[in-house]
Amino acid sequence: MAAMPPLKAKSGFPVSNKLLQKRWNDKAFQLHQQKVAAMKADLDNKSPKPYQHIRLRLKKLLAEEERQAQVDHDNRKLLGRMTQIMKTHGSLDNWNNYTPRSMNYYVREKEAERIAMNNELIKSRLLGVQPNYNLNKWEEDFLKHEYYLANMAAVTKDYDLDSLEPTPRDPPRRRRPRSVGTEVRKRTRNFDSCPFLVFLVFFVCFFYFE
Repeated sequence: MAAMPPLKAKSGFPVSNKLLQKRWNDKAFQLHQQKVAAMKADLDNKSPKPYQHIRLRLKKLLAEEERQAQVDHDNRKLLGRMTQIMKTHGSLDNWNNYTPRSMNYYVREKEAERIAMNNELIKSRLLGVQPNYNLNKWEEDFLKHEYYLANMAAVTKDYDLDSLEPTPRDPPRRRRPRSVGTEVRKRTRNFDSCPFLVFLVFFVCFFYFE
């Protein structure tokens, strides 16, 4: 219970009759409590109103039930098939012990024979075609080309006009004339290269002139 206000008048002075003042104060306090309880807030901060169709989601439950019913139905069918297979030995004939029968067999055989005959004709034509290029003429042109290239070379060569094949020959070497001074210089150079011979010649000349 809320606390009672002090027994004072509105002016703040002491009252003349406390009983009446207490009654008036109680009446004013009750009116204040009623106003506070009946007052409405400007801002609505309460939780939204719950709706039953949002909470339950009947559509989702219905779809889940239908899917589960389909799964159960497929499982029962599969179980029945497996049971039937285990009870019997199978009714599928997978042994191919028969010759192939076709109404178009003879037509396809004739078509294959016609294609083989055409292939043989094409092969004979290809083998019987004569070449358009002459290898001998190519060889002769090649030899002429080599002959012209050999004529353009700087080295002197002898040519065989019958075979058109060049036969190279070394050019003659030019010899320089030798003078007497060159031979004496060479001999002196060779003689000076042996000091023992120089000493021997000097010794013989000394005794000869003595």
